[in-house]
Amino acid sequence: MMDDDFHRSDIQPFSIDVAPQILSDLKQRLKNTRWTSQIDGTEWDAGTDVNYLRDLVRYWDESFDRREQERLLNQFEHFKTALDGIGIHFIHARGKGPAPSPLILTHGYPAGGRLSARGFGSFAGIRSHRTNRLRQVA
Repeated sequence: MMDDDFHRSDIQPFSIDVAPQILSDLKQRLKNTRWTSQIDGTEWDAGTDVNYLRDLVRYWDESFDRREQERLLNQFEHFKTALDGIGIHFIHARGKGPAPSPLILTHGYPAGGRLSARGFGSFAGIRSHRTNRLRQVA
């Protein structure tokens, strides 16, 4: 598709801002988890290790700073669009320098985007002072 054929209105910027009532609901759901018993001697052999999962849920409930994660992710420019009727979320990290080359990083769901975002700073100059020649869309 030529640039002239693409309409910028098809791309909408957004930032991550989870409503407080959604976070409250999540915390309540975590507190209300109905735990199964661990099958003796199985640990991960019969699914998720229940003790590991309890620790993870406790961390999410008591220690995980969701607002800090929003702040970190919102350092990047987020956009939404649709391609062939499928909703797409992407981050556009603009490169520094006279003519940055495009670099498209694709990822899976759910952690791939967050893991890819860790590398954006060094490529796009957000967390680095080095001259950058890459322009990223992920």
